[in-house]
Amino acid sequence: MAANLDQKIENYTKSIERWTPNDGVQNKSADLLHRGLAYYYLGNFHEAIQDYAKAIEINPEEPQAYYHRGIAYYHTGEYDQAIRDYTKAIKFNLGDAMAYFHRATACQEKGDFSQAIADYTKAIELNPKHTATYIRRGIAFEDQAMPDQAIADFTRAIELNPSEAESFLTRGIAYQNKGQYDEAIADFTRALELNQKYAKAYKNRGITYDDKGDYDKAIGDYTKAIEINPKSAISYANRGLDYYYKGDYEKAVLDFTNAIQLNPRDMKAYHRRGMAYEDKGDYRLAVADYTKTIELNPRYAIAYYNRGCAYYGLGHLEDAIIDYTKALELNPRYADAYYNRGIAYEKKNDLEKAENDFAKAEALETHH
Repeated sequence: MAANLDQKIENYTKSIERWTPNDGVQNKSADLLHRGLAYYYLGNFHEAIQDYAKAIEINPEEPQAYYHRGIAYYHTGEYDQAIRDYTKAIKFNLGDAMAYFHRATACQEKGDFSQAIADYTKAIELNPKHTATYIRRGIAFEDQAMPDQAIADFTRAIELNPSEAESFLTRGIAYQNKGQYDEAIADFTRALELNQKYAKAYKNRGITYDDKGDYDKAIGDYTKAIEINPKSAISYANRGLDYYYKGDYEKAVLDFTNAIQLNPRDMKAYHRRGMAYEDKGDYRLAVADYTKTIELNPRYAIAYYNRGCAYYGLGHLEDAIIDYTKALELNPRYADAYYNRGIAYEKKNDLEKAENDFAKAEALETHH
């Protein structure tokens, strides 16, 4: 494929170099457009953009040049430029459903969901049988917290193409977000019947089993997701949490470690591994993980609280008190932090402060 594209680039380059005014500007514009497409399919987006720009200089009203340059800009993450080009393409060809579709995807990437929905809707008016448009509009509805509209779009996509696993996956996620777990599981299962190697379907079915409290089935699904995609950090992290809930701290630590290796900025994986270490009695390792959690998020009150508990386990009462105090600064209604700080003060024989903290903890629990 790549060799064929390289040959096309070479041929178009020769044609462009040999061009004379007698050949007509349309031919030169077409050669630049086709060479740009070859560059695009090779992943050379900047070279493609340059060729589309030259084609536009020659023919400023060629919608395909704007359209394809917009796609190239989209792939370089330059969404504003992509939107401008799609808008130009639409101006010169009002009936181009795909220009509306792609402008919508760029708006969606920018977080402009209202405009994305409007463009997807226009694309559907122009081409009501394009499955991907319903899926993408459904995702935009999900982002706008409009689950019923999302489910309707995913259902329409399924009606148009019942063999498309992605439609079942996206509808399953929408059901999951609505708390309709059985419907979600049915959709994820159908997606897996259509594509047995669909790691996302296993992962999301695992999440839904977690929501139902069925940790064994969740672990089974995360394991399948990891077998298919060993780089799925979230599958390791979620399976680790299930092992933690089941009291299997060794396996939990192993999974959280794998999640951290894949995503070193996963604050929750550090925090949860710290919890597993703490429950194993490995307080020093717990302190190290809670400290890393705090480095990643200095305003995470529970990490200070848990580090305080680990310091207490090590007998470092002053450090424990400092961390409980910091947790209370971030969350003044943290009853457990008052209670545990009271225990630390009591251990230090500072009984007045201990009694004061116990009273505050009790008051918060009473009004909870």
